[in-house]
Amino acid sequence: MKPPFRVVPVKVDGRTRHAVADGEGRVVSASYDHAAHAAQLLRGFERRARQARRACLCCGEGFKSEGAHHRLCDACRRRGAALHGVAVQAVSVGRAVPPRRAPT
Repeated sequence: MKPPFRVVPVKVDGRTRHAVADGEGRVVSASYDHAAHAAQLLRGFERRARQARRACLCCGEGFKSEGAHHRLCDACRRRGAALHGVAVQAVSVGRAVPPRRAPT
């Protein structure tokens, strides 16, 4: 199985440059003089490819998750950290989900 994205050499005006290609070999980014610049962009493509809409395991609201390891929305992550006196950095992409109130 081919990786979903990879850095490939491309010819531009007779010079070899580097770009990101998808699994089918189609160039999906601008080209760069240095492979390191394309590799940095590659990490962003890979991160976005892993993102999926998932339900928060705590409140059930949908949020953009960066992978199977990321299963709590930012609001629940912050609320849990506050209970334990721990600072947590928000990591989900998209809108913040307001905490649900407990039923009375």
